[in-house]
Amino acid sequence: GINSRAAMISFESEPSQNRTLLTTTISRSLSLPYPFPVAITWKDAPEDQRPILGDDYIVRCEVTANPPATVDWLRNGDPIKSSGRYVIENRGLLIRNVSESDDGLYTCRAAVISTGELAKRVIRVEVQIKPEVQKLPLVLDAVEGQSFSYLCNATGKPVPEFQWIKKSTQQNVVDIDRFSVNALTGQLDISRVEQDDHDTYSCVAKNAAGISESTTKLNVLIRPKILEFMNITVPEDSDA
Repeated sequence: GINSRAAMISFESEPSQNRTLLTTTISRSLSLPYPFPVAITWKDAPEDQRPILGDDYIVRCEVTANPPATVDWLRNGDPIKSSGRYVIENRGLLIRNVSESDDGLYTCRAAVISTGELAKRVIRVEVQIKPEVQKLPLVLDAVEGQSFSYLCNATGKPVPEFQWIKKSTQQNVVDIDRFSVNALTGQLDISRVEQDDHDTYSCVAKNAAGISESTTKLNVLIRPKILEFMNITVPEDSDA
């Protein structure tokens, strides 16, 4: 930064009828190394951050300060060196190939050596895991007129929520009479199976990290219908 000041100096000859006015400008520059001191400020440093398992992720911690600040990192109280999976960048801390063990409390420390100013921001990192639905059987059998239940299982972090989709109509089955789904456990219930329920269905699990699904065919078994027989006695040599 530069401060500039200008001065005007006038020169006059001996008084006479013909005056001569001489002017000149003198500029003086004063250079200050940091004319506008700025305290350490967190520009982009959310206190809760959630990388996804297997991704490369930058734990964001951008700092502004004047004079500029230097930044270092701690994880669960231990210093982090910029090597291997961890790389300290201007934007934050790069973690390569995030694993579950990267969960923890990260401390972003900023220091201005010339002024002695020091500040820190604690960031909670919680690794998220995409859902994975346990593969469903190719076919599930249900009996017409009876109730039916099936539990769809999935892993994931945070715990995923479930939907069941009827593939022929792409309809969420909770919108169908007689169908219900527990969104937390993945259980599908049909209070009374009908022949039209014969279809392909997908169990879908979702969380903030992603989505997973598996498909099965619901085979509706038709119960045999018993016909009523009448006992008729007819005389011999007569037509019934």
